[in-house]
Amino acid sequence: MFRKEMSSTTSDIKMMTITSLLMTIPFIFYMKDIANSLRTIAERDK
Repeated sequence: MFRKEMSSTTSDIKMMTITSLLMTIPFIFYMKDIANSLRTIAERDK
């Protein structure tokens, strides 16, 4: 019984890790786009 609960907890942790990674990836690209936009604006002001 303990092993079943333990494996459930382990699979829950793995699923949470995968989900958080998948949710983080779009934000990384969004932040890169913002950084590129800020560089473009900074170059225009020179």
